[in-house]
Amino acid sequence: MTSVKNLSMKKRLLLLALPLGSLLFSSCQNAIFSSSFDEINVVIEQGNDFTSDVPSRRIKRGADASFTITCQNGAALVASDYANYSIENTGTRYVYTAHSVRYSTTIVLSLSYHYCLYDANGGLPLDGSGSTSPIAKPVSPDHLRANAELGQNLFYKTGYTFNGWNTNPDGGGDNILPGSRFDFTEGLTLYAQWILETPNQDFEYDILGKSATITKYLGTDETCIVPETLGGAEVKTISKNAFVSSTLKSLYLPRSLTSLEEDSLNCSSLNELSFFDTLSEVDDLSLTCPQLSKVRLFANQSPRYSGTYYDAFSDKTDYLRKEATHLKIVLFSGSSGRYGYSSPQIEEAFPNYHIINLGVYAWANARPLMEWARHFMAKDDILLDAPEFDARDAQFCISSAFDHHLWAMVESDYGLLSLLDLRNYTNFFTSYHEFNASRSSMSEKNYFVSAKNYSDEGDLISYPTYNDNGDYLLFRANSASDTLQALELCDYTRSSFSDLYFSSLNAAHTLFTDQGIRVFFSYSPRNWSSLTAQSTPEERKALDQEFRASIKAPVISKLEDCLFSGVYFYRYDSHLSTEGALLRTERIIADLKAQGLN
Repeated sequence: MTSVKNLSMKKRLLLLALPLGSLLFSSCQNAIFSSSFDEINVVIEQGNDFTSDVPSRRIKRGADASFTITCQNGAALVASDYANYSIENTGTRYVYTAHSVRYSTTIVLSLSYHYCLYDANGGLPLDGSGSTSPIAKPVSPDHLRANAELGQNLFYKTGYTFNGWNTNPDGGGDNILPGSRFDFTEGLTLYAQWILETPNQDFEYDILGKSATITKYLGTDETCIVPETLGGAEVKTISKNAFVSSTLKSLYLPRSLTSLEEDSLNCSSLNELSFFDTLSEVDDLSLTCPQLSKVRLFANQSPRYSGTYYDAFSDKTDYLRKEATHLKIVLFSGSSGRYGYSSPQIEEAFPNYHIINLGVYAWANARPLMEWARHFMAKDDILLDAPEFDARDAQFCISSAFDHHLWAMVESDYGLLSLLDLRNYTNFFTSYHEFNASRSSMSEKNYFVSAKNYSDEGDLISYPTYNDNGDYLLFRANSASDTLQALELCDYTRSSFSDLYFSSLNAAHTLFTDQGIRVFFSYSPRNWSSLTAQSTPEERKALDQEFRASIKAPVISKLEDCLFSGVYFYRYDSHLSTEGALLRTERIIADLKAQGLN
């Protein structure tokens, strides 16, 4: 594992106190006080292996504070304990900027001493040096797997397009998309991969100013590599029906492209598409490609969701991937699972199994999440599915629509997208457009920012908030009384569940059982005070009977055992307190043992 030199966190606020009786000020004194109040101090806490151009800066409240940081002894500046920051790097020198600082504060910098090497592999560095030596870039210490460098910001090769990284120069090793995650080992070198651009004469295009629009593809090859420039102008748009008569199977869109018009990719034979996240104007009307099954998305923009509630999913998937060859139980649910288990307690009860808590955002479509889970599960593994009733449309897999929540979850590892079969989903590119538009107003972050360093409310925490099972670790106090928490009622009645819910969930579970994976069904935990008036004990009993008759997987829990006093919930009526999670875990262990698991 990589390590990081992370200095102890210290935050200091400069408090201004007024003495009693000083209500009258001269105009001069008022001006001095106003100036003092509007200015704050930003201090860089000193540590080993780096120096700052100045130890502190005095700035206007709400302004940015920049420092030039020089690292020594193989260190690299990778992060800080101030939440909103950016880092620009040139060799061992960095420009660190804390953005929109509101209060006087002391900032602690984090250094890394572990690197991945990047080789141009026949290309040239963009810095114009002409050097053929590999470029060293630090890797994150806070993820099980590292993120590769972003697309085309290191090297170029005239007449060729960058096609990602590979662990072997000839491309025979592991293919790694820009920005996506890979298994890091000390001293690893990643080699740039290059593909020859399709000749300019294979395109008809219009030029307006410095931008080119492709109007027709004339080529006959099964693969098309659209160049970044045509006629000396950057390719920005592909117009309607430009590919309508082609027999393409694979299409690569350049980093320069920003827009796909309606039916611009009207291509019945296309089954693989590669593009950069700089493509912003696109939706499902842009592509009429019924055979399109695989996408490769290259990250060229810095991530925005790093460190957030969503970002934990890529880490959880890494935990699952790590255990791919081990016997395991995957806990699948919405945020009720995120807050609802003590995985070490389950591992102690069932020592033959590794436990992975894949609990995620309940309103994200569970269908693609399940497909990702299946990629890293094998015969005799167990899926324990506990869908949430208030998000039943998403949790019971009744829709094939992709959504923007899913994009936020995989922003720090777009490589997960290439594992999906797009023919199983709708709304893929429309939801991508929504996601890209929403994050355009968010602050840029980097892959060194990790969800395990933050609470789900966005507060910086000095110790990991997740364990390597995927459980949320922060202590959650019991509520003071047995009452409704979030004023959101949930219906536990037979009328809330049509046959579509059962058939959709059974179809999703069958994909697991076809691989020899055992599936168990449990109810998600819920505050009994949040049930609707119609959810009477009699109605709940009838609902439980209907689930047992309609769900093909064994229903291992009693519905009533999954309803808890409001005392055991934290802020929301499906988020268990720390004590509540322990109680829930004890019941799940008993339910699994009743199925003969040992």
